[in-house]
Amino acid sequence: MSFEISLAPMIDITTANYRKLVRMSSQEVVLFTEMIVSSTVVHIDREKLKERLGDFDSKTVVQLGGSDPEEVCKAVKILVEMGYNLFNLNLGCPSTRVQKGCFGAVLMKDVKLIVRIINKVYEDTSVILSLKIRTGVDEFDTYDFFRGFIIFIVENTPVNTFYVHARKCWLKGLSPKQNRNVPPLNYEFVHKIKEEMPHLKFIINGGIKTMKHIDEHRNLDGVMIGRAAMDNVFIFHNLFNDDIFHFKIHIVYSYLISFGHSTILNYKIAFPIQNIMFGRKGCKQYKIALAEQLKKKVTVSEFIFNIHKFIY
Repeated sequence: MSFEISLAPMIDITTANYRKLVRMSSQEVVLFTEMIVSSTVVHIDREKLKERLGDFDSKTVVQLGGSDPEEVCKAVKILVEMGYNLFNLNLGCPSTRVQKGCFGAVLMKDVKLIVRIINKVYEDTSVILSLKIRTGVDEFDTYDFFRGFIIFIVENTPVNTFYVHARKCWLKGLSPKQNRNVPPLNYEFVHKIKEEMPHLKFIINGGIKTMKHIDEHRNLDGVMIGRAAMDNVFIFHNLFNDDIFHFKIHIVYSYLISFGHSTILNYKIAFPIQNIMFGRKGCKQYKIALAEQLKKKVTVSEFIFNIHKFIY
């Protein structure tokens, strides 16, 4: 069985362009899109939807947010028609905005509704959703709750893949950022459930930054990396390849040129490359230079020429 390494879905981070650069630097990693709300998929113009989701391949997973079985199913149908074939249901986001839409982590309190969503999608499209979950929500944070949740899903749906953020979350009192750090990591629950249910696929998420961290979870089916990838877009490249900076800069140039030499550099294009100097001398100077080039509205070719001295 292969061991999966995936890029976590992160709002405003795992954009189409960000994933494009990650894919150019690593063919092995599984890429998750930003969460997209099912109602958005249903109502948005197809061309805008295609632009928002960007390029995809056999290792690209679209993460959906939603609580209406009919609407989630419609969204999956639309995306399947567009060529996407891997889908994940967000049951882990604790933000207030997401809660108001009755999806994300709050749904873990209504496992029967989750089952209806999964089965509606499967019955109408043959797509089996994977789930992104937490180890607990609010006061529901015992191993019995976590185990019971998994068992109910597995006994009543075709789901067999769980991406587990190994932290509980608080729906009130903590911000999304605090919910990524304040509740302690609970790797024990994830390893224990895998021991009990080895036939299921569990990919662990939370606090994973290095190969040493990854090796600590080899008895699971994979790891998902989030915030560490936000800081260092080349983290996946470094896991599978020698850390040769000049080669990575060649990837950056190829990424930029893919937009066209005469294209005006904008924030959407520049966002994924803002941290390419992570951990290297000159990082601050590079970021200042990047900001200045954006203000000047230079072309891609001009940017490559002007920025060259800051990254060698």
